[in-house]
Amino acid sequence: MFDPQTIHAAARWCWLHKLEFLARWLQRLNFFFTTCELPYTVQIGKRVRFQHYGCGVMVYDWTIIGDDVLIHPHVVIGGVARDNDTVPGKSIIIGDGAQLGAGAKIISSGSLEIGKRALIGANAVVLQSVPDDCTAVGIPARILPPKKSWETPGAPLQNP
Repeated sequence: MFDPQTIHAAARWCWLHKLEFLARWLQRLNFFFTTCELPYTVQIGKRVRFQHYGCGVMVYDWTIIGDDVLIHPHVVIGGVARDNDTVPGKSIIIGDGAQLGAGAKIISSGSLEIGKRALIGANAVVLQSVPDDCTAVGIPARILPPKKSWETPGAPLQNP
């Protein structure tokens, strides 16, 4: 099978070297083989994983995806575009180590940030920023605070 990140990396390289026609062609090829819409303007970090080869994943222009992010199938990361409103600076930023559940929608008309190690539940519709280490679930997504750890590394076990 084809890996969406590999084709995206080639398309992004072409775009950065002013070969826009080839970049667009590779983007279309990526969608044809993987059904993953991954524009060449998207910045992808290291060790990003698209489950099931990115089946049904839609990422809009100027999104920034951090390192070690796990993206499940049918995730939409995008915004509401109004008259060429998709410009750098109005981007969605996915923090390092975030996990996006199957069918999650991250939608914004401006800047929005998903924090480091944040968890987005399956089919959640995120309309606001999610802080680090938090979980967002529901439609529209509500933010759950981070879980308190019951044990500290190196500390003796105690009953709560």
